[in-house]
Amino acid sequence: MLAWYLLWSINAPQWLHPVFLDVKTILVHWWTMSDAQMKIRLPVTLKERIEEAARAGNRSLNGEILLRLERSFEGAGVAGTDERVSVLENDIETLRAELRQHDTRISGLEKK
Repeated sequence: MLAWYLLWSINAPQWLHPVFLDVKTILVHWWTMSDAQMKIRLPVTLKERIEEAARAGNRSLNGEILLRLERSFEGAGVAGTDERVSVLENDIETLRAELRQHDTRISGLEKK
């Protein structure tokens, strides 16, 4: 980033020279040049929920959206999914075994 900034500042027009810009303006310029931007439509209620979560997490609206999108892709690969499925299958088998034990106990009580 520094090399890009130095090259940019040397070749920039006089009115864009870093002497005339504050750091925030330079960072905003760099940010908009390096990240893709897009417009999306959201239901108002969803936007309000995201804004509320952003305030609670002390993040910007953009930061909250990025955080949630990144989390949605964590473990989304086949290996992560296979592991979760395996855990759930084990849980189901454990519950079936417990159910069989309870059925046996109930049958024993009914015979008495």
